[in-house]
Amino acid sequence: MAIAAVKDDIDVNVKWEPYLLKESGPYAIPKEGRPILPIGAEPTFHKMAERGRQVGVDMTGNVTRVPNTRLSHILLEWAWEQNKEKQHKLKGLIFEAYYSKDVYLGDVENLVSLAGKVGYDANSARAHLLSGQGEAMVVQKSNDAKRSGVEGIPYFIVNGTPAFSGAQDPSVFKQVLQKAAQAR
Repeated sequence: MAIAAVKDDIDVNVKWEPYLLKESGPYAIPKEGRPILPIGAEPTFHKMAERGRQVGVDMTGNVTRVPNTRLSHILLEWAWEQNKEKQHKLKGLIFEAYYSKDVYLGDVENLVSLAGKVGYDANSARAHLLSGQGEAMVVQKSNDAKRSGVEGIPYFIVNGTPAFSGAQDPSVFKQVLQKAAQAR
């Protein structure tokens, strides 16, 4: 919404960087995923659905299983290397698949299908995901972000400068993007 509002005046390029959540502790997500609500956890997912609706994001799916997101991050890093312009669209499909279409993202074939829908070569995406390449870089980037002070997602960096953390109203994005463009 905010990018669309400024696209005629500002050249905005989006790059999604990895940030791994719940890597350890009582709510850690194993490689095979886990039920949405581990024992002792409070449900919060559907609280976000109303906020998402307010900004045009459908989060009304019946998510019952949380994937370990390493594969998604590995795919997104690979996608950036293959064709930067398509990575943002792929991330959008990943969000949509998880939050509104009940697609399990811990499955390689589901991710390959999403990559193919955006125009990436599905066989190349599959080969990359199955090779194990890229995992060390994803872990390193996530750890680097945590060491630099990033404590959660979403976290936004604009022109190399930390801008804000947490979901924001589109007007906040528009204002930050306009200010960054004026500073250049």
